[in-house]
Amino acid sequence: MHTFYTVRYPPPKGNADCQPIRVTDKAMESMLFCIVHTIEFQCPVQCQSIRPTSSRRTALPFGKEGGDGSKDEKRNTDAPEKYVCPVENTSSLLGNVTYVACAEHNPSVLASLQVAVDEARAIAIPEGKQYVSFELCVRLRHSQRRWLWDESRPLVEWVFRMVKTREKLSPPAAFDNCSWKQQRPQGAEMGTPAAHRCSEGSRTTTDEGAVCSNDPTQIRDVLQFILKHSYDSIDLNTFSDFKSGELVFDIFVRKI
Repeated sequence: MHTFYTVRYPPPKGNADCQPIRVTDKAMESMLFCIVHTIEFQCPVQCQSIRPTSSRRTALPFGKEGGDGSKDEKRNTDAPEKYVCPVENTSSLLGNVTYVACAEHNPSVLASLQVAVDEARAIAIPEGKQYVSFELCVRLRHSQRRWLWDESRPLVEWVFRMVKTREKLSPPAAFDNCSWKQQRPQGAEMGTPAAHRCSEGSRTTTDEGAVCSNDPTQIRDVLQFILKHSYDSIDLNTFSDFKSGELVFDIFVRKI
């Protein structure tokens, strides 16, 4: 069995400020697109096909070819340069948070991302409850078709714990439904200036540490987490060591 990395948010140890990602059903698609497309953009570029080379040349990944270094060879090389064309995306449902994604997406991302969005929206909030917990899993694997069999090797899995909340809550219910970093001190009043109301698409973190749905500050923290762990926790050589096959994204949600 192949071993692979598992990156979890919130991390099991470390920063106590990290909390499950809170999202409403209306912003579900924007939230999942933001997370998955950011992960996709951080993955190394992969060359889909390599042109046949002569005995003097050595095939290199990412659409480049190597040889004896002569000027004629470099001039006549017509192999396309493989690179990522970035594009900025924003969503008013996420507080106009901007994130960078690929202009052309991996086919496996497009195939499974919308299915994951539909599955997340289908998770029902129990009667009498204001939220339900679930996990978003983004698994990356290397798939290669060989002569007699197909080989699939898992590389890394991202697991994001999320909380789906109701769309509209009364101010007291919205405030009580927030997740707390620590217990409120005894004698603290609900009417203190520090207790700000939760609202969608705006600054929704209270001074006591409550995080509400679609909080742009929390979304930025998640994007920073993805950026950091893409380089610190994942051995990128795992991705760049293959010159054939394809990088496949398996995206799914599960209720917890």
